[in-house]
Order: sequence, then structure tokens, then C-alpha cells
Amino acid sequence: MESDKQILLIFQWQPQWVFLLLHETPPAGARFESLTLKSIEKRVDAAWIPSDATLAIFVAEFQGYDDHLIYVRIVQAMAMLRSQYPKREVRGLVFFLESRFDPDSDPWREFVQVIYLDEALEQLSRDQPDHPMVAVFAPLFASSEEVLETEAAECYNRLDSPELDRASVAGLQEVFVSWLMQRLPFKGAKEIEEMLLGKLPDIRNTRSGQDLIAIGVAQGIERGIERGIEQGIEQGIEQGVKKGREEGIDQGKLVGQVQLLESLCHSIPTMEAHLRSMSVEQLRSRLTELRNIFDARQS
Repeated sequence: MESDKQILLIFQWQPQWVFLLLHETPPAGARFESLTLKSIEKRVDAAWIPSDATLAIFVAEFQGYDDHLIYVRIVQAMAMLRSQYPKREVRGLVFFLESRFDPDSDPWREFVQVIYLDEALEQLSRDQPDHPMVAVFAPLFASSEEVLETEAAECYNRLDSPELDRASVAGLQEVFVSWLMQRLPFKGAKEIEEMLLGKLPDIRNTRSGQDLIAIGVAQGIERGIERGIEQGIEQGIEQGVKKGREEGIDQGKLVGQVQLLESLCHSIPTMEAHLRSMSVEQLRSRLTELRNIFDARQS
């Protein structure tokens, strides 16, 4: 099953979950992004370089398949970051999907913190069984397809947690369904929809022709119209629809600009469902952030 990209997205949306698995208090402002080290032209899955020089720099790799050079890559990335920030602590993390993917390479392993996601999530499920991180990974780690079919709806609904922002909920639900369909390839979209108790808002087809359920996706103009109509209850239907169209068009343009800049910055593209669930203000903030990254790399 495809997992590395989705795991990165999960921890981008909820960076505090990384520190939960490390049994540490999350620092304020933690945010993980993919990073290209220009000096060696290598990309690392995720890094966080805090503006506060007293905090450690984190670099992380997510590994769901055999790779005997994983420790060499992470230590190399740590060394390059240390050379760029000679007075800063640099911490390397490797998240293995399961322990069987760990090549256990000495002496490099001594410099890196290792987390086996299957074991860490099993412990979390005992300590906090209702935690949404346990729920989103259920399609990967359920003991059998039968168990997954029985528990899928409950796990999916747990992702709609009041502790999470709406954009994260939409993204996590999309990842959940993507993994669910990979784990249960013999089930079609209609069966998956019924399994999740009709919770899914939309059904589409992938390029390969397989059924894919898109979660939390609403076209920008449609969302804008809906918001406009809600305002129109107080201000008049005609004015509301006009407002909705304008907001939807603005959102659609911002989504396209964000996707373009993510490509130019060589950043892992954010899933479209996640972008379209963001407000116009959130999209503008993300666009400003990407422009700053792009400008810094050009200087």
C-alpha cells in the first residue's frame, strides 16, 4: 500500500502528533515541510527549522518499504543541516511503518531516533483508544480485512473530532478512505459508501478507472454559493448568491496559485481536497508562506 506520502501529510496537518509519539511536549509553532538540501541535491521527507535558536532542528524520514540506505540518508541530512546551523542541535527521526523495514544499520542508528508506527499506535490505542491518530491509521494496521470492515465506520466518524480544525478533518478523512480502498480493493465505491454509513459526500473515478471516494471536496464556486445563500437569508437571496460566486472564484484562483508555487518550491503537493476545504484567509496565508520560501531560494 502507498503510505509514505500520506503519512507526511498527516504529520503536516497535525505536527503535534509527532511529539505525542516521541512522548514529548510539542513546541509552539511546530510545522513540518519537505526540504531539499541544495548542497547535495537531496530531498528529505520532512524538516522543521524553528526560528527560535534555542530549539532543536528536526529532520524526519517516513519508511514503508525496505531501504538499506535509510540511515545513511538521514545522517547525511543531519550533517548538512548541522553545517548550515553549527550552533544548533539537530535531531533525526525515522518513522518505520513496521519494525521489519528497519535495516538496523550500525553505527548510524545510534544518532537517530526510531519510531515503529505499528507498535507506537498499538500503545496509543491502549492509552487513548479514541484518539483520531489511531483512527486514521486503522486501514493500515487493522489485524484483518474483516476487523477493518467492522470498525471502519466508527474510525471514520472519530476523525470528525472537535479537537481538529475542519481542514485537517477533511484531509484525514481523505487519507483514511484512500487507505481503506487500497486495503479492500475488492469493494467498489458504493460498498465503501455503505460501509461508512452514507457519510461520504461525493463519489468520483480515478484515472485508472478504479472507484475513488473524494471526501470533504466541494467545488470552490459551489461552496461560495452555499455561503452566499446562508448570508442571503439575512441580506437577500440575490445578494447572497452573488457574494457566493465571487468568494468561490477567489478560492479557486488561490488554490491554483498555491498548487503552482508548491510545484516551484519542490514541495510535496497538498491534496486538492485539503486545499478546497481551507478558507480564503487560510489559502492566502499559505500562499504568502510559499512566496517567502520561493523568494528565499531565488536569493
